[in-house]
Amino acid sequence: MEQRVNVKFCFKLGKTATETHEMSMKVYGVEAVSKKCVFEWFKRFRDGKEDDKRSDIRVRQFLSTRKVTVLEHPPYSLDLAPADFLFLRLKGVQKGLRFSDISSNV
Repeated sequence: MEQRVNVKFCFKLGKTATETHEMSMKVYGVEAVSKKCVFEWFKRFRDGKEDDKRSDIRVRQFLSTRKVTVLEHPPYSLDLAPADFLFLRLKGVQKGLRFSDISSNV
């Protein structure tokens, strides 16, 4: 995803696909996307297909044929994510303890 955004940025700057791939190789090394992939993305951007929604449509069609209910949800946010893993030690120490009020906990 990150590399695709960078390729799109280079495309909008007027760089060629070859120049973009070379820069990507300098930055990402062996983790860089292939030259073929960069050229495919450039073609999509040139054709006005900024985002590829086809995979989303295919997934929805697959799920609907199997009568799977799809629930809409907000984008991932740390504010919404459970943070229980942050308090594992504290939870372990207090496991089984009961407090009559807040002041007896201190």
